[in-house]
Amino acid sequence: MTNIYESNIWKFYLYRIVSTMDLTVSTFILFLLSNNLTITQVMTLQTIFVALILLLEIPSGAFADIYGKKLSISLGIFCATISYLIFAVGTNYLTFLIAMIFMAFCWALTSGADSALLFDSLKEAKKEKKYAKIFGKGNFLVLLNWAFLALIGSYLSIHIGYRNLFLISAFLFFIGSIIAISFKEPPIHKKVNENNYFRHIAEAVKFSKDHKVVKNLIIYFGIFAALGHITWILIQPFYEQSTLPSYLIGIATFLYFISAGARKSAC
Repeated sequence: MTNIYESNIWKFYLYRIVSTMDLTVSTFILFLLSNNLTITQVMTLQTIFVALILLLEIPSGAFADIYGKKLSISLGIFCATISYLIFAVGTNYLTFLIAMIFMAFCWALTSGADSALLFDSLKEAKKEKKYAKIFGKGNFLVLLNWAFLALIGSYLSIHIGYRNLFLISAFLFFIGSIIAISFKEPPIHKKVNENNYFRHIAEAVKFSKDHKVVKNLIIYFGIFAALGHITWILIQPFYEQSTLPSYLIGIATFLYFISAGARKSAC
């Protein structure tokens, strides 16, 4: 007899693909610059975005524990829908800041909730040993998705404009939020109250501080993640200011995500 939570596995793959179908992945920074933002303002928006994610991590985790992981995921992807609708009509720094705030809520509400829901589903299906393989495959599909969307998005931006890319992506995100709400919520065997939750966070921080290997891994990941993100931000205006054809931005971003996906697949 098939476990009822096994359906969450293929839904997880579908959710990861649809909810990350961002057609602006190779033109996002160019869109902001085309609206007369400076590169300093763009970097400021990205800094605020990352800072908000860090601030929202704990309360968003508590939200998922109390109201359910699938609701947290679905609400997060819906925030991405709102964010991209605002980007589609926005023309100045303030409107883009509001859009970035909604996107930060998206990342915070989905980060950890989707992986936890997958693990709990596999645990109920007695297949938790397959978690790393399934979750890794999901991440690989996301990178592969972004690679091809980089090519498609750069081509479409020439013919239909940046704003329509945001509108199409917003629609796809909305579909992703519907897929997320269709997950079968695994039962919570040990309910974590607010006091226990914050105590576990404090213990995790102390563990990371006291164990050199863990601390170094966190620093290593942070540095290389930051370098990768900065590369993604700067590569778009660099290619635009060069004499190379604009479609090469899509090819460069395609190669960036393909190489990242190849490394992920090899791990």
